[in-house]
Amino acid sequence: MFTDQSQRERQTKRAPSGFILPIRDVRASIRAGFIYPLVGTMSTMPGLPTRPCLYDIDLDTLPHGKVKHG
Repeated sequence: MFTDQSQRERQTKRAPSGFILPIRDVRASIRAGFIYPLVGTMSTMPGLPTRPCLYDIDLDTLPHGKVKHG
């Protein structure tokens, strides 16, 4: 059962109409499995690399697993 207020809320939350949304580009995120449009001046962030940078960190260690400072 819907109240008068919930009926009004459903009417005001409808999708807008009567305008055109210009899409300037469409990109594919192959590994994630989806495509997405770019609209206006929207910018995107780069994804994560396939190999984590952790593997490229080189630490000098002392005996008993302690890390050397400086």
